[in-house]
Amino acid sequence: MAKYGFDVGKPGLMKEIDSRDEYKESGIRESRSVSEDDKLATVTRDRQGIYPLFDSYMLAFLLDPLTEKIAEEVRAGAAGKDQIAANIAGWARQNLAHTQQVAAFKGQPGSDPWGAYGNGEPVFKKAIPAEMLAKSMYTGNITGKCEALPSLIAAVFVLNGASPDDVVILRLATHNVGLVRFAGVLYLVNNQSVAPVDERRKQWLETQPYQGFSSYAISIYRDFGFGSHEFRLNQDFLRDGGGSLLETFLKETGTRGRLGKGQSIDPNAVTSRDRAFSLVFSDPDAQGLAKDFTLARYADQSLYVKDPDIYLKASIRAPRTMELAKTLKNKESIFDWIRTNVAYGSIFEDSSERIMTADEVIVFRKGSLKDQAVLAFSLLKLRGYKPQIEITQYDAFVTVDHEIYDAKTWEMAPSIDGAVLLKLNL
Repeated sequence: MAKYGFDVGKPGLMKEIDSRDEYKESGIRESRSVSEDDKLATVTRDRQGIYPLFDSYMLAFLLDPLTEKIAEEVRAGAAGKDQIAANIAGWARQNLAHTQQVAAFKGQPGSDPWGAYGNGEPVFKKAIPAEMLAKSMYTGNITGKCEALPSLIAAVFVLNGASPDDVVILRLATHNVGLVRFAGVLYLVNNQSVAPVDERRKQWLETQPYQGFSSYAISIYRDFGFGSHEFRLNQDFLRDGGGSLLETFLKETGTRGRLGKGQSIDPNAVTSRDRAFSLVFSDPDAQGLAKDFTLARYADQSLYVKDPDIYLKASIRAPRTMELAKTLKNKESIFDWIRTNVAYGSIFEDSSERIMTADEVIVFRKGSLKDQAVLAFSLLKLRGYKPQIEITQYDAFVTVDHEIYDAKTWEMAPSIDGAVLLKLNL
């Protein structure tokens, strides 16, 4: 898995926080329609809150460096789009693993559901690509559940030329599958399987009751035009009438009115990760998808957002963090646990632009200095302290009880060294 950029952590300093002004400024100019609850839902990505916002979750897959590397790999040497599709199918079969099918996760700290329970129920966090890759430390493969696997594969199709409106993820009661139209062929994405929709697969799709569907432009969940919580596909849904898959599903479910004017993504605007990044971080006032793009930044755990403190709010609510906090009685034991159990590193290849939440640091036992500071803050907060984080170019500091602790060593420091680039607090 090293070819995709994941490592178990190497010593060194935190990278300089990127200073691309156009992205920083766009992060400040967020859509007013985005609520704190929606931001939290896209960061925590639990099964209760993510499905009405699933389009933003899908958009985050277009932003991850892993997706771009896979897209480049499957098109290398391909003679045409048919060969690219075949390469995607072969790559998915060989390199992906479904969490519930992997024995290695049993008893592991990286297990799904993240080794934690919330209100007596397992917490099935919806993984983003960096988390899927990080799970390879246990399985040898890029690993996720049935909502993450088709989202990753679909994003690879898009970065190889599939129209964003020709991608749909379908939500069943306990499963998710994807449909992608690519070069005139409709493909069913079912976990690690990518196959053209033949008569047998068509019949299967027609018999399933669906609770919702999502594209990159809209997510419809249990809210259909004919007043039902479920819908089925009629026998004509595969007929290509010249419209996109998204248009077909809006018509099938009577939800065409839910898509605002201009609320679709130009296929030519998403031809690479860099183009997708520019699209999502564009001026929200000029986009019909302002809310979706804003939430995609939070799903990606970008630092270029107006409210980075939301990552702290998500961290202290995570069951994995709350479990650990119960075992650590004071600040000294918290700092000692981090010093002993967390290696320097990040699950994000572009770690200078993104931040890990506390539960990710706990699960993967690694984090950059700012990520470790998030964990320390969260544990301290849950134990009744009033901490704050200050991040400089090469370090991170946590202040608690009027004492400053350096994230490099988790020992007291006389002062904060360097200009503060970012403060985090609740």
